[in-house]
Amino acid sequence: MTIPIFVRRNSSYGEFVASVMQSGDLDCPPSDVVISYVMHSREKVNPAIINSNERVLTYIMDADADGFRPILRINVIERSFEGPLNSSAPPQRRPTVDDDLND
Repeated sequence: MTIPIFVRRNSSYGEFVASVMQSGDLDCPPSDVVISYVMHSREKVNPAIINSNERVLTYIMDADADGFRPILRINVIERSFEGPLNSSAPPQRRPTVDDDLND
C-alpha cells in the first residue's frame, strides 16, 4: 500500500513519527514503529533507519534530480508476549569437580 505522508522541512523525529502514524492510521505506541528507506544507489545497499532528528533531515535532503524522495518502509513491531525476554527458569548448575573421581 502506498500513502502520502506530509512532512515539514524542519520536522523533528517525534513529529515525523506522528505524521507517519497519522497518515498510516497506525494504532500502536511510537516506539513500535520502525521507519526506513533505501538510498538512491545502483548497488545493493542496506536500508537506512530513521531514528533521530539527524536521520529525518538526511531523508528530507535526499531528493533526486526530479525532487522525489526515496519511498519509506514502515514496519510495526508486534509484541506478542508480556514480561521479560528471558522468563524461563535458569538451568541447574552442575558441579565443576566430579566427586565420584575421588573414591
